[in-house]
Amino acid sequence: MIGLMSCRAAAQNLSAALEGEIGLLQRLGLRFHLRSCPNCSRLRGQLSFLRAVGGYSPRHLAQDVWQDLKPELRESIEQALKRRDSLR
Repeated sequence: MIGLMSCRAAAQNLSAALEGEIGLLQRLGLRFHLRSCPNCSRLRGQLSFLRAVGGYSPRHLAQDVWQDLKPELRESIEQALKRRDSLR
């Protein structure tokens, strides 16, 4: 049985899916989620569009955006992620 996928998990899987890097169960879960979630479905369309017109893969786009952030903001985000991970 395929479990319900959250929007957060769907967004994380979208990049990998567009790169062809997710397994069958993840792909099925993502497909089911996208059929029932207009927001994530819209995100898929936007990522596909950016990939088609810009030649960017979602992963490269994310890296470009990350590099454009101010160093202080990147550090703040990294610290917040470390705190979040330590609470798990």
